[in-house]
Amino acid sequence: RKWNRCGPVARWLSDRAFAVYVLHAPVLVVLTLLIRPLVVHAFAGVALLTLTGLGASFLLADVAKRLPGLRSIL
Repeated sequence: RKWNRCGPVARWLSDRAFAVYVLHAPVLVVLTLLIRPLVVHAFAGVALLTLTGLGASFLLADVAKRLPGLRSIL
């Protein structure tokens, strides 16, 4: 009973989860192409791509959820 609620951040993330699922692949491809010229250690590159991909995917999902045509789909 105590843990059956979510706060505002969890609600925001949850409301955009499907949009992130749909949009994350193109976001990761674009970010990979942007990060590729950088000379970094493989693990550092993966960490950088993970963090930027997560943030960019949720930001793009937020923008997509605000567009009238995509709001009903996502």
